[in-house]
Amino acid sequence: MATGTHILPFDADLEYSSEDIPRLIEPIIKRRYEVVYGARLFGFNTVYQSYRYAVGNRFLTRIANVLFDASVSDLHTCLKIVPLVLFRSLSLREPGFGLDTELTATLLRLGIRPFEVPISYYSRSHAQGKKINWRDAFECLAILLRVRTMRRSRLFAAEDAVHASVFQNLDTRAGPTHNGLVTAFNTNAQADEEANATVTG
Repeated sequence: MATGTHILPFDADLEYSSEDIPRLIEPIIKRRYEVVYGARLFGFNTVYQSYRYAVGNRFLTRIANVLFDASVSDLHTCLKIVPLVLFRSLSLREPGFGLDTELTATLLRLGIRPFEVPISYYSRSHAQGKKINWRDAFECLAILLRVRTMRRSRLFAAEDAVHASVFQNLDTRAGPTHNGLVTAFNTNAQADEEANATVTG
């Protein structure tokens, strides 16, 4: 079970470098942003074993940007820092590689735009153990379309009616701002903790 204020997935296949983590944490420490992505910039501090994979990621990233009116640089980066209370409130159901797509699509659908910082990337080939293939690209497209067409209230876990209510109370005429949504979630979580402390105390 994750503890603390934020969650950060990290692959153990050595494609990513733990030395990049402090750069991802910096915007959070400075209280500038709560959702931070490490972006693999094509041609900068990166090694791709396959041109097809590099172009495929850029293509799927562009599709996501069009669907959600966003401007992210790397849809499928592993390094994502998300507030734990927000992560737990989302109705995420993909069990495999699709979870990566689903998380980012859900955040974008809610109007949350991640702050991106450049990171290093050392890709593997299939001979070196890479598992992702062309079928995952089609699954990614299906997930993007599913999340885009869902009602925003259904993006939250069924048992998390409180957070869904927080979202509904925000001014969403132009889409909720990143800080507005995250601040509302953090405030609500703090109120829950204080209420629990009062009851147990």
